[in-house]
Amino acid sequence: MRYSFGSLARPLAGLSIALAVPSAAIAQPAVMTFTPIACATGNSNDVGSTYTESGFTLFTPDAFGFATWCADEALFGGSYAGPGMFINTTNGTASLTKNGGGPFSINGIELAHLYGGQFGAQSFTFIGNVFGGGTVSQTFTIGPQVAHPTFAPFLFDATWTNLASVDFAQQVSTYYQFTNILLNGTATTVPEPASIALLGTGLVGVYGAVRRHRKHSA
Repeated sequence: MRYSFGSLARPLAGLSIALAVPSAAIAQPAVMTFTPIACATGNSNDVGSTYTESGFTLFTPDAFGFATWCADEALFGGSYAGPGMFINTTNGTASLTKNGGGPFSINGIELAHLYGGQFGAQSFTFIGNVFGGGTVSQTFTIGPQVAHPTFAPFLFDATWTNLASVDFAQQVSTYYQFTNILLNGTATTVPEPASIALLGTGLVGVYGAVRRHRKHSA
């Protein structure tokens, strides 16, 4: 009995399909909104030195930690820009990492002055620490605030990927607050269960065809 190329191609096709179509398991974009720590009225909300949301953690070594304003116009003189966070001391620093480690990218952030009507334009520099070494940096300038501070969106450029951590701009005497940090996970190639099963079926088909070919050729 003679085997045509087509009869062997069928199981081989199953094998090639299984090898060619592993799916990319891509983590969904994450946004740190800080709404879980927003308060309706009263005093400022002291958050502590560590804050976790949407699979990412912010940490500050500063003894006073992080804080956020409450939505109280009378008490804070119009300084509430919305749910957000600030480093609670002059010269304080903070870093952002992905929970469990691993590389990530940062795409955008919203910034505002901490107080309304007190400061002119102010620049703040963020530093990204890249996996395997090296850094990237980008400076954002918040426009002058003449009354109620409002959050303004800023975008990180395409170099802000494969990051181990992000060091937030050092808090200075003018202070700044931040919210809506947009982050993306990294793509990991993972074969789907269906692809693994198809790979097994293709291998079995190839093995059976070869055995039949040898039997009839003997």
